[in-house]
Amino acid sequence: MNARPLGPIFAIVLLIVGCLAWPAAVRGQDAGTIQKLLDSAQPGQTIDIRSGTYVLNQPWTLTKSGTQEQPIVIRALTQGGVVVAGKAGFRLQGASHVVIQGMEFRHENLQPAVRLVDCQHVRVTRNVFHLNKSAAKRQNWIHITGGKSGHNRVDHNLFENKAVTGAYIAIDGSEAAPFKLSEGDRIDHNHFRAIGLDDDNQPALKGVRAIRLGWSGAIATEAGSVIEYNLFEKCRGDAELISVRSSGQAIRYNTFVNCVGHVTLRHGMNNQVEGNYFFGENRKAIGGVAVNGQGHKLFNNYFEGMSLPALLFNNGSDTTGPGVVPRHASKDVDLVFNTFVNCLGGTLHIGVDGGGAWKAAPTGLNVANNIVIGYGEDLVAIKTAGSEVEWLANIMYHAGDKEKIGVELPGEQIRVVFPKLRQAGGIWRINHNSPAVDVAKGEFDYVTTDVDGQPRPKGRDIGADEFSQTPIKIKPLTEADVGVEADKGN
Repeated sequence: MNARPLGPIFAIVLLIVGCLAWPAAVRGQDAGTIQKLLDSAQPGQTIDIRSGTYVLNQPWTLTKSGTQEQPIVIRALTQGGVVVAGKAGFRLQGASHVVIQGMEFRHENLQPAVRLVDCQHVRVTRNVFHLNKSAAKRQNWIHITGGKSGHNRVDHNLFENKAVTGAYIAIDGSEAAPFKLSEGDRIDHNHFRAIGLDDDNQPALKGVRAIRLGWSGAIATEAGSVIEYNLFEKCRGDAELISVRSSGQAIRYNTFVNCVGHVTLRHGMNNQVEGNYFFGENRKAIGGVAVNGQGHKLFNNYFEGMSLPALLFNNGSDTTGPGVVPRHASKDVDLVFNTFVNCLGGTLHIGVDGGGAWKAAPTGLNVANNIVIGYGEDLVAIKTAGSEVEWLANIMYHAGDKEKIGVELPGEQIRVVFPKLRQAGGIWRINHNSPAVDVAKGEFDYVTTDVDGQPRPKGRDIGADEFSQTPIKIKPLTEADVGVEADKGN
């Protein structure tokens, strides 16, 4: 007996199974309905929120989880068409594999726009955050916390106009000992702009930051989170623009334009600052990187037009007390293959004592294969006697007075010579006949590319830029590269 063809029947069965496995998209048009949809959400479900303004007295709450293959997606039906107003945004508790997409958060600055508690694999993408400061209090706009949190992503968002204490994004963890920080989070392709007023005569907004990674109780946590490919513009708030208070974090491939303060490694060990562009535009109170702690690597960074010292190696303090955690001195830190151009406030300050409060001098610093060219203050200032620095194969040149290097060292440690730079691709680069070509010294095997992402051959060049004809992979970021509208295929 011949078997009957199963094609049409099989197709119907597949359709039924597919519908059971992947719930249909649902739409909500009022705050209460949307909360009911969140309460009943299933893996693979998309909750489309119709355009309009939603006034919330309490946050939309989600405790459900999707899967890697079937996430729960909560999105504006039209990009930017959903405005979250009132007093709150979203709170996710114990959720995983969730996407929040396409909304504008303009509620009062009383609660976070998005709070993730013990959440994993949550993505917050293509939203605008501009909270209303009229009823403001200390608040982080996105807050990731809970000892079970990790592997969340915040990407392609716009954050703007923060003026009240807190951070655009803060990553914490467990609230009781043993403390554990959220791990493996990624913050990428966001546009952070407009903290405070774009006015040099206005005082800095203390405590108002772009990002905070960790807190003093989490110093030893090797969190492995990454801040990369973000644009920071006119963030004129706290002296700690990005405050790192944990270990094993990476800050790489970002662009900073006219931002007050420093990327600050305040606490922790083994953090990495790689391949960032810092443009100060010679505006007031603009710095680069400030360092406390041990085992950090700072390489392939480009600094131009800083008005504060571009790089601070800080002393340490053993002072303790209620709410006071010791700041460890810079120790065993590599500052290698960086370029500093026209930093008026000086370039390297070593042994910064925090106004006299920090006494322990830095030790084990490696300063190698850097290019420093500028005018104004001495390029190098040793602020504390006894600071221990190994200098190797640096090129330094003071355009106003060749005697203002700040330290006198043999040529194999600091060579005082014009580095022959040319401007191309938005930065000052070495020329083919630069004295920096092919003369880098030391091992530093982790430096295999330059600030452009171009490979470094065995005979490496001094500075952030390797003279190369290979394609440039990484460039200073512009508004077109980040935020809600960028890279729509991702």
